[in-house]
Amino acid sequence: AIQRRTWIHRLSLLSIALADSMLAASRTYALSFAEAREIAEQHSPRVSAQRLQIDAAQSVQKAAGTLPDPKLSLGIENYPISGMDRWSMTRESMTMQRLALMQEVPNRAKRDAQVASAQARVDRERAALVLQRLQIRQELSLAWIAAQAVEQREILLTELLAENQRLQDSLPARVAGGTAQAGDLLVAQQEALTLTDRGDDLPRDRAKGRAALRRWGG
Repeated sequence: AIQRRTWIHRLSLLSIALADSMLAASRTYALSFAEAREIAEQHSPRVSAQRLQIDAAQSVQKAAGTLPDPKLSLGIENYPISGMDRWSMTRESMTMQRLALMQEVPNRAKRDAQVASAQARVDRERAALVLQRLQIRQELSLAWIAAQAVEQREILLTELLAENQRLQDSLPARVAGGTAQAGDLLVAQQEALTLTDRGDDLPRDRAKGRAALRRWGG
């Protein structure tokens, strides 16, 4: 029982040490994550599509509230097509040429409403872009944490197996010297099998984590 408590204590100390190493590694991890986030946002089809929506909304905004293009009107009135004066532009006094430039002027309230509607659309599309980026960051963060967790779990299991092996190597002499019990070796062997079983899932989990990260940045 004393030996088992000692083994558990060692595992606890090792876990704390590995946790400290994970915190230290996070200093470089933050920069790496920032780079991955930038790549994910640059190559995201959702972000690209949303930027196009913003461009379209801004194009509409520029034209909102402006007066319609003026219209040029050309025409001929009372143009003779029969009789002695047919096909003449000058012999018939009623024949007139018409040249007019027309400008429609919608009322001010209608133009103000167009401006407000266009601005609201631009604001809505910009907010949608922010939302898309936040969703990408959230999904990338989950994939990144999952991949990091697999790597740290592998480090932890490797250290625990090494510590377990050192314990097993020392137990026969300690049993012979009376400082350990014979059952302690069986407990250590069982714990080694448990750790090995946990490590069997690492290749699959690592592949899944890396595939999730490749989805965002290659």
